[in-house]
Amino acid sequence: MALSSADRKRMRVVVFLGSTREGRMCTRVAKFVTEQFEKRNYAVELFDPVVLKFPVLEKPMHFYEDSTKIPQWMQECATKIKESDAIVLLSSEYNSVIPPALTNMLCHFSPSLFTCKPCGIVTYSLGVFGGMRVTMQLRALLGDLGSLSIGNTFCIPEVNKALDENGIPLNDNVVRSAEKMISQLDWVTQALKSHKGNFGLPY
Repeated sequence: MALSSADRKRMRVVVFLGSTREGRMCTRVAKFVTEQFEKRNYAVELFDPVVLKFPVLEKPMHFYEDSTKIPQWMQECATKIKESDAIVLLSSEYNSVIPPALTNMLCHFSPSLFTCKPCGIVTYSLGVFGGMRVTMQLRALLGDLGSLSIGNTFCIPEVNKALDENGIPLNDNVVRSAEKMISQLDWVTQALKSHKGNFGLPY
């Protein structure tokens, strides 16, 4: 019998935000997604490129031969990723592709931090497709990092009509879609956490 959210140890998820554009909608989506995870007793850490100010990638963490030379901010972010039980990529589409700020953030870190890390994908757009065109690109990127993306994605079409500025849902569909994705991610996260605890990582 599965433990309830209140009874089990608190899980940790890092949510990467992708957009930096003026008027971006990712903040309202992040508020909604954060609340949904917290209802399941998850601790949520947001990686917002506007707040964290990741520089344009010149030297990723795993290129430093002397680990003492790694910038403190990079080490702190890496620790949060390593200690997380799952990650979520929350992305818009820039000309139908992954926003550069999102790729830039992820590529600062060694793929080893993402090895067998379960990952959920959340996309959105002002149009009717909900960012689904970028979903397959995100899956390819996650696969190369060694992360395991779940089958259910959370796509939000006409995001300005689905969530208000405070992340409050404006229709039932957005709630159902979020619950479907998060339920699957939660199941996979618990399963992988248990398996890694028993057998470790494969490499």
